[in-house]
Amino acid sequence: MTSERSTIQYPLSRAHARKPGGCAENPPKLLRRERGVEARGETPTLQFIFEIIKPDNDSGYALYLVLIVLTVAAILFTITLTSIRNTNLQSIRSLQRTQADLLAQSGIARLEYFLNGGDGHDITWQSARYEERIGSYGAILLSCARWGAYNRFSSIGTRLKVSRTMAGLVGRDIPGVLRPALTLSGHIGGLVLAEGSAIDGQVVLHHGAVKRNNNRTVERGSGKWTVHRSSASLPFDKRPLDDFIVKCRTLLANASGDTLAVPSSITLTRDNDSLIGRSPLVVLGSCTVGRIDGAGATVVVDGTVLVNNSTACMGICFVAQRVIVEGGQTRGCVFFCDKPIVIAAGTHASQFFSTDSITVAEDARCASPAVLACRRVVRPDSSLSGCIIIAGDCRVSAHAICYADSTELFRGMRAGPGIVVNQGAEINGFLITDSDIDIQAATVNGGMYARSISTMHNNLPSKNWLYACALREPGGTMMFPLLGEIPMRVEMNRER
Repeated sequence: MTSERSTIQYPLSRAHARKPGGCAENPPKLLRRERGVEARGETPTLQFIFEIIKPDNDSGYALYLVLIVLTVAAILFTITLTSIRNTNLQSIRSLQRTQADLLAQSGIARLEYFLNGGDGHDITWQSARYEERIGSYGAILLSCARWGAYNRFSSIGTRLKVSRTMAGLVGRDIPGVLRPALTLSGHIGGLVLAEGSAIDGQVVLHHGAVKRNNNRTVERGSGKWTVHRSSASLPFDKRPLDDFIVKCRTLLANASGDTLAVPSSITLTRDNDSLIGRSPLVVLGSCTVGRIDGAGATVVVDGTVLVNNSTACMGICFVAQRVIVEGGQTRGCVFFCDKPIVIAAGTHASQFFSTDSITVAEDARCASPAVLACRRVVRPDSSLSGCIIIAGDCRVSAHAICYADSTELFRGMRAGPGIVVNQGAEINGFLITDSDIDIQAATVNGGMYARSISTMHNNLPSKNWLYACALREPGGTMMFPLLGEIPMRVEMNRER
């Protein structure tokens, strides 16, 4: 009995017909190739596969092939659906982020409205938490607090589960009273431009004329840019500055009684930034400032704050017994102490407050929105403390404000100039004082507001003489402290 087995027949040409004996001579190339493939265990060719999946073939390869095709199709279909879903989610989240940004910007518009007197508020408006819901669309969370001469704000816009934050410093545009390049509020009268001095802008005098090199003739064309009027000792209300200084002094006075105070000296860095989570942080020792972002924290130091070459600090208010600035970089910070402050080196877009002198050395740079604020008080020896000194050949982009604690109390006292600008200095900002300014061979791109110009030239004192100076009005927008009359345009210095 012979067994029957299904075989695959390959066509043979006449040249390869069977010879007697039952064997074929020189089998066809296809057959030789497939036998070689089977011998080597390799995958059959496509033609061989087509032969296998014929309808009358019961080997099962067709089922496997269909399953593979269906599996690949299912995987591709799933990947496509997932990709479409992720794309839609990204589009929705992008739209929600844009809407949350617009809500945060609406909070800034609300802040400007309040600072301009809206809803019965004024330029001193502050709030720890102001929330406004816009139906089911979203919400605005706004906070604003005094930060030196500016305000520090945070506006959070929330749309569904997406929140966006805008934060930084808020100031104002230049008040109208400071638009002139030079204002002399004293009653001495007159102004002499000597040694090539030039003024590009308006000059405000109590009386008198503008002359050139002490000539008896009036400077040609000065009538067009000279205004005669009485001016206040300061171009704004100083109470916001006084209130901030009183607040800092109160924090220092209460430092020793803080039960959660750090009992020893520390170095503030990113490694221990959790310490400033509780604001204010009180340190009963010295504090060295490293690389850290405080985001509006307050640090009260019952000792010395040291800013050195390794410092890179942003957004911290330091209230200390003493401040030493040797270098480094600071941005958006505030430094206060009752002792002299010397900014020896580094780049600082920060505010410095003192009831004594503030000195900017030649190697130091101040960048906008920096402020140098000095409140002069009576010393125990009955002399008047403090002034602001800008070294020669120094580049300063800052507003310098020096004022007396009580103008009536100091009237008639020989207190010396409130601001001293040495030769070769260049200031981008405003120099403001209720006393005198001592300035020679310097450039001011902004403006000066003082009682008079008092300087020594060739060992001789002079009043209202401007030697080799250039005064120009600010060319573009300039962020000014949140002081003066409203209405105003809010200027921002955003950190995020």
